[in-house]
Order: sequence, then structure tokens, then C-alpha cells
Amino acid sequence: RGQPTCHIRFGESHAILAGDALQTLAFSILADTPMDDVAQDDRITMFSFLASASGAAGMCLGQALDLESERKAVDVDTLEQIHRHKTGALIKAAIQMGAVAAGRQGRQLLPLLEEFAEKIGLAFQIQDDILDVIGETDKTGKRQGADLEHQKSTYPALLGLAQAKEKAQLLHDEAMAILQHLANKDYDVSQLQALTNFIIKRDN
Repeated sequence: RGQPTCHIRFGESHAILAGDALQTLAFSILADTPMDDVAQDDRITMFSFLASASGAAGMCLGQALDLESERKAVDVDTLEQIHRHKTGALIKAAIQMGAVAAGRQGRQLLPLLEEFAEKIGLAFQIQDDILDVIGETDKTGKRQGADLEHQKSTYPALLGLAQAKEKAQLLHDEAMAILQHLANKDYDVSQLQALTNFIIKRDN
């Protein structure tokens, strides 16, 4: 944060290559890291979740839709679709992979955890939109108002800053309610609760 991005410091070509290398490295780590307590079928499912979230059905799709929407008026539903397929998709994959790594019991909780992940993933992106308006450049790592400058559709632009904050808070509260339901069944959700709080309280 507050440092020149890879493409500024080393050039666009090297930044693209670095991104390609890091993406394949993720699969390398997943394949090669010893996981004695994870069944082979579960590990394969984890590969599938990661590939889907980072590829044409996930992050790449979201970024493409985002680029296409620049300097265009889009509605809230379209904006939500973009957000759900960007960082939100990777956050959801992380939750899915963690659940599957836990085996049969984790798989049983997968539908509930996926609902939770979708809420915090969207909340994360909305908070990004909010920080573009009110965030400090040296903390966020990008110039304040950059989204506005590129005429990107954002939640504050479509709903206003106050309603965008309300939307993020609502998603936070709904996600916490899901975690409380799991806590009532004696699952330790403390780390997920901390993550949920961080998402809307962060300043970078």
C-alpha cells in the first residue's frame, strides 16, 4: 500500500507476466503442499473452485465486465454482477476450499458458507467503492477518486455514499447472522467473524 504498482515500477509486460506466474504458482502450491488430512477427491474439488473463481467464469469475467462498463451507465443489478465476479469470487473460493478441506462435515456446511461468502465478497467490493470516495491515497494505494476519473459505475455513484454504506453494513449483518447460526451449533467461527468485521471497517 502506498507504493508504486507492479506495472508502474516494472512496466506493463513484466506485470502481466508476474500475474501469470503467480496464478500458476497458486495451483502449484495447492498440488504440492502436503495435506495428509485432506482426501484426494477433496483436493481435486479445491482445484475446481480455484480455477472457476480465477478464470473465465470468475475474476476474468468480472474484470472484463468492469472494463466494458467504463464510461457507460449501468444499473445496480449489473454492477452487482460485476462485483460478484471480481474479488468477491476469489473470497468465495477461499471459503469453499476451506470447507472442502474439512471433509464430509465441511461439505455439509458448504451451502450456508457459500451464502456467507457471497455476502462478504460483495461487501468487500462495496467498501472498495466507498474508499475510492473517502479513502486516503497513502492508505488505499490508489489515488482518491480514480474510479470517478475513469467514469466507473460504483455503489456511491449509483446509490449515494450514505446508501452504499448502508448496503455494506446490511451485508455485514446478514453474514454475521449466518455465522451466529453456526456458532449456536458449536462451530468455531471466530476467525470468520473477525474477517467479516475487517471487511467493512478497513481503510485500505
